[in-house]
Amino acid sequence: MPSTKRLPLRLFQKKSQNVGQSPGTLTAYGKKRKQPAKVTLIDYDAPHCRKQKIESLRELRPVKDRSTKSWINIDGITDIAVLEEIGELFDIHPLVLEDIVNSGQRIKIEEFDDYLFVVLKMITYSEESESFHQENVSLILGKQFLISFHETPGAVFEVIEERMQRHGSRLRAFGCDYLAYSLVDLIVDHYYVVIEKYGGQIEGLELEMSKTPDSELLNEIQAFKRELLLFLGAIFPLGDVLKRMMKEDVELITDETRVFLGDVKDHFKQVIEAITTCGEIAGDMLNGYLSLMSYRTNEVMRVLTIFAVIFIPLTFIAGIYGMNFDFMPELHLKFMYPLLWVLMISVAGSMLIYFKHKKWF
Repeated sequence: MPSTKRLPLRLFQKKSQNVGQSPGTLTAYGKKRKQPAKVTLIDYDAPHCRKQKIESLRELRPVKDRSTKSWINIDGITDIAVLEEIGELFDIHPLVLEDIVNSGQRIKIEEFDDYLFVVLKMITYSEESESFHQENVSLILGKQFLISFHETPGAVFEVIEERMQRHGSRLRAFGCDYLAYSLVDLIVDHYYVVIEKYGGQIEGLELEMSKTPDSELLNEIQAFKRELLLFLGAIFPLGDVLKRMMKEDVELITDETRVFLGDVKDHFKQVIEAITTCGEIAGDMLNGYLSLMSYRTNEVMRVLTIFAVIFIPLTFIAGIYGMNFDFMPELHLKFMYPLLWVLMISVAGSMLIYFKHKKWF
């Protein structure tokens, strides 16, 4: 069976430490609470693209007033001081900042006067550790800027940065809404990788089922179905987000970008259909396993029933001649013992021949 590890998806996120806090209070979760955030800025337009590492957030103050477009990428959401300062610089609502920090926040979109807030689920696969990693990606789209947040430092957006460095790239020619589309498209592309790995797991489960189905395989199938449901539940709201982004009344999204968002929407439909198909196959395997176990049980019961039926007349004969009566003439015959053996063997043999003729075994 493939060695792909389970998706780290949870049905319930731990939020008990938030009980009693006022709305908009920023609280970092997890073991890496003290990890500093890494902030990078990419200023770009059609002819130019310049990337720099931000050491002090004061360097971001002129961003909103520049004629060029800006992409601010923040790796790490546990540095509360950085998030609070970003919120002050760009007038971000405290509830938005709270949703950014909350790693269990579902996919959603919210519209404000001068920016658009989107929460996404990024799921990546590591070939080295053969495991999946899930994290939230939050986007704040303004007219001339895009701020992206993701939980842990990594190179997931490097491919977008490389495309942006190319002269003549659409990323530089189009607005920040096209950059937001590119990030959404990248996230959906990673869903395909998840589906491919799930497909490998299905093949492995089917192979095991054809060989030696046992209770461990049943647990594997049930766990697989649970993961599919959790994965589907985690990403399903993205369909509504894409629909909303394609609405004409969303002024920060241009008509050119809506065309590309429609393509992402089609890809996402394919992902949902693939997950549904995997779930149906897993359900069929589960039903097949239960049917196979029922068939095997019936086979065992049939054999046991045949033996029980054969021994009923033999037990009857043995019971008669096992009675303690004095006047049983057959008991004093010289050859009665072997005759009883011949009689019982004949009865058993005749019944076996009859059962075989009836194709009962």
